[in-house]
Amino acid sequence: TLKAFEDHAAQTLPHLYRRGQSMIKSVTRLCELFESARLSLQSLARKTARSSQVHNLMLTLDSDLSSLVPPDFCDHYTLERIENLGRYVEALKIRAQRACENYIKEEKKAGELAPYTRYFKRLMGSLTPQSTEEKAREIEALYWLIEEFKISLFAQEIKTAVKVSPKKLDTVITRISNMI
Repeated sequence: TLKAFEDHAAQTLPHLYRRGQSMIKSVTRLCELFESARLSLQSLARKTARSSQVHNLMLTLDSDLSSLVPPDFCDHYTLERIENLGRYVEALKIRAQRACENYIKEEKKAGELAPYTRYFKRLMGSLTPQSTEEKAREIEALYWLIEEFKISLFAQEIKTAVKVSPKKLDTVITRISNMI
C-alpha cells in the first residue's frame, strides 16, 4: 500500500547514504585486493614457468580468484559477503606466495583440502530443480566454510571468521547428503 511504502521509505531514507558509502568503500577495497592478488599471481606464474607443478598451481589459483570474485560479484553477494571476500582473496595470495617458497608443504595442505572441494563439486552437480532450497542454501554454506578452511590451512594469520575443522566439514557434508 502507499502508506506501507511511505513508512518504509521514511525508515530507510536516513540510512541510505551511509549504507551506500559503506558499499562503495567495501567494493573499492575488494577491487584493490583482487587486483593486487591477480598481479601477484601473474608475476608468480611467470617466475615459475619452468616448474610445471607450481606454474599450474598459479594458473589454478588465478581461476579460483576469478570464481571467487566474478565480474558481476555485486549482483551475487550481500554487503557482508563482499566484506568477507577480501579475507579469502588475501588468503589466496598468501597461499600462492608460500607455495612458491615450499611446494611440498603446499601439496600436503592441498591434500587435506582436496576431499572437501571434490565433494562440494559433486554436491553442486547433484542439485536439480527438485532439490530443496534448504539443500541449496546448505551447499552454499559449505562453500563458504571450505573458504574458511582454506584460511586455516594456508593463511592462519588472517584468522577464520568461524571455527572450522575437518570434523565440522564432515558433519556438514553428512547433513547435506541426507537432504533431498
